[in-house]
Amino acid sequence: MAYYVRQVLEDVRNGRLTVDEGLLTIETEHKHLQKSSHEVGKQVAGLISGGVVAATGVGICYASVGLACGVAGLPMIAHGSNNMYENGRNLWTGRSDVVGPVRGLYQKASVAVGGTENQGSMAYWLADMGLAGYGVFRSVVKPGSWKLFHRIPTDYVPAYKQMGKGARIFEMYIAWLTYNQIADEAEK
Repeated sequence: MAYYVRQVLEDVRNGRLTVDEGLLTIETEHKHLQKSSHEVGKQVAGLISGGVVAATGVGICYASVGLACGVAGLPMIAHGSNNMYENGRNLWTGRSDVVGPVRGLYQKASVAVGGTENQGSMAYWLADMGLAGYGVFRSVVKPGSWKLFHRIPTDYVPAYKQMGKGARIFEMYIAWLTYNQIADEAEK
């Protein structure tokens, strides 16, 4: 940005731009950089969140010895992997419109039943929020609990109680971003 401002100042000094044009040029570039950095931040957060969701799905499959894998584990792995793919590809290519294979399936299913691709994307993000909510509110073994023959209900606590404050704030931020994506698709 400093080099860009120097070049604009040089153009103003040499008479290629007026002072007002120079200021407008700098303000426009600053707004563009802010928007770009915000978009990159969202994509990085989505990439991280996708990894966490996929890892949680693997953990559910492992902890339940495969019993809860089909209901929660595999969908979480699929959604998390798709989020990592979409956000990673968007970061790599500098785009923001990549559709991963899982969201593509939602879109195709929506079109097949008479809906639109936008409705398929909204269904995908709603399912994403539901799976993330399940991951946050599912019961996990409380630290320090032990079992003699089997676990009792007091051995479990909701997962969010095991999370740190930063992790809870990050989950809320991701939920807010997902909600905004749903609202944007609803407006289209």
